[in-house]
Amino acid sequence: GDVMVFHYPPKPSMDYIKRVVGLPGDTVSYLDKKLTINGKEIDKNAVEDFLGERESIDYSNGQIVKSFAHFKQYQEQLGTHKHRILNDPERPAAISVASYFPQHENCNYSQEGVTCKVPAGHYFVMGDNRNNSEDSRFADVGMVPFDLIKGKAILIFWPLDKLRTLPW
Repeated sequence: GDVMVFHYPPKPSMDYIKRVVGLPGDTVSYLDKKLTINGKEIDKNAVEDFLGERESIDYSNGQIVKSFAHFKQYQEQLGTHKHRILNDPERPAAISVASYFPQHENCNYSQEGVTCKVPAGHYFVMGDNRNNSEDSRFADVGMVPFDLIKGKAILIFWPLDKLRTLPW
């Protein structure tokens, strides 16, 4: 449940920040937009919808169109950490795998999502915006090796009007 900062695997000079959902030895599944760790589905409770920006493609001209939309928002608890996640019901649960990444053989992909066994010395991370996050489910990030971890995130500084420490 901790939020950690790590070096982005394909470009280690760039920092990335995601929530830890799987530790070495865990089996993490994200199927039909439901997170399961070691066979136990993680409870989530609906809270008020989140108004945010959505990008779509105008197929008549190939341009990206931005609009505002309401997204389903839930409160989830991993360990002692309660946090909010977003889930867009209009986005598919399937995850496309464009290329292989280290430890890819520990994952099984399907139309429903992905299941991975986290190898020793690695961590499975996910973004709280579940449908719009490059995280351990995808080839660019994969499971994060311990030696790429910089530390635990402790401060939210953007947007500036929401400057605060993380609640733990």
